[in-house]
Amino acid sequence: MCFTLIKTMQITPELEVAIQGLYQAFPSRQLKTAMQGCPCCTDFLELRRLSLTPLLDLGRAELESYSWDAIWTVGNESDYRHFTPRLLELMVREDAFEPEVVAKKLIIAGWRNWSQVEQSAIEKFFSAYWDATLLIDSAWYPASDALCVLGNAFDDLKPFLARWLATTEPTALKQLVQFAKSGYSNAFWSDRQEQMQQAVAWLHSPETLAVLEDRWLADPDGPLARLLNEAVELLTPAVCAADTQTKKDN
Repeated sequence: MCFTLIKTMQITPELEVAIQGLYQAFPSRQLKTAMQGCPCCTDFLELRRLSLTPLLDLGRAELESYSWDAIWTVGNESDYRHFTPRLLELMVREDAFEPEVVAKKLIIAGWRNWSQVEQSAIEKFFSAYWDATLLIDSAWYPASDALCVLGNAFDDLKPFLARWLATTEPTALKQLVQFAKSGYSNAFWSDRQEQMQQAVAWLHSPETLAVLEDRWLADPDGPLARLLNEAVELLTPAVCAADTQTKKDN
């Protein structure tokens, strides 16, 4: 990703609570057995340190390589489950790792088959992560990139998209305008085309345009009028083009 999370991500009270909730939901603090890894790609001593070091004592430096190699060449799905709270915390607190990769590994590890308590903790974490993202100026932390992170962990982005449209914070509207301008260039969408198309369809839908138009018409001289007007102007041609194509297809 092309932004510096540690300089811009605000650890909101909700996100802090969600981080602590991860540790409560995943009570294990140390692996029961040493991890295994590809002998050509891994270092035995490094694996031993990861396996024996208490979770909260592991930092960015210790987990950087693992965040990339996990499951593919180091450890298994159960091991990733153990490290999940620490990986997610460091991801937002210290700008650690590649967030899309951390999220992608959750899908690979089958997090939707974990306990309901663990699933709920992950859902609350990413919900708070998304809300915190929408409070950030898009010039520093594009919501489109954060959405790609979500798209690599969740099959359905509708709840996050709905929250984006419902949020009245000026920064959230700036993020939406930037999303409409910049498109969907993040390479980590490559394996999640269905989720990317869901975001594209939402942005260019008549429903999204109608909400923005209604907000603009309700307060045409308000503090968000300029941004709302810009969003409407950006999306109107796209929505018209989508409607025309739909009629042709039918």
